Amino acid sequence: MDPEVRRKIDELLERMRRDLVAELEQAGLEAYVQGDLVGYKALGIRPDFTTIDQDAVLYAQQYGELLRSEGASIINGQKVPWLQRLSEEQRSEVYRIIEDGLKGGKYPGVKELKRGGYAKGTIAARLERYFGGRRSHATTVARTEISRIRNTAHLSRWARFGVKTVRVVDNEGPNSCQACHEANGQIWTLQYAMTHLKEHPNCVRTFVIEDDGTG
Repeated sequence: MDPEVRRKIDELLERMRRDLVAELEQAGLEAYVQGDLVGYKALGIRPDFTTIDQDAVLYAQQYGELLRSEGASIINGQKVPWLQRLSEEQRSEVYRIIEDGLKGGKYPGVKELKRGGYAKGTIAARLERYFGGRRSHATTVARTEISRIRNTAHLSRWARFGVKTVRVVDNEGPNSCQACHEANGQIWTLQYAMTHLKEHPNCVRTFVIEDDGTG
């Protein structure tokens, strides 16, 4: 492949990565505020909005820095470089699609049709489908991350008020995986819950207070 084409692809993918990090960082800030408010509500305490804002900004900054520097997030207590892997996979796959298309004599087809999309069988059409799938994947990850951050926020708030144990709410109905099915209704220490916030992408797991730390 032409080195200039590779360079342009790398620039495009890096710009997409930066944009995704920025979106996740802002979403993380908002999700932390929402989760913190849930935490206060469950405690029956009037929210301290000054503290909420400070905690949310600090969390978002740390979260964004980890994404930028390592392409990673904390999943079930472990650092997982999902964004880094996604970037590497995207680059390799885009290279492959273009190279296969050129070797097969396919027309680039970069001019969009009036009805939208690109001519069938062109390289551009394959790339459009690929990036459509990547957007869907990114949406799933973002949705899971936001839900995880909400859990982080209200569990952190409960910890500050002495909550020791929580009950798991993880009922996804008939489609629930075995681990989620078994976890639903269990009583966990708050510290254990903090390292098992989600079981899988799109997991609905959340928690309710089992004790208020006064017993």
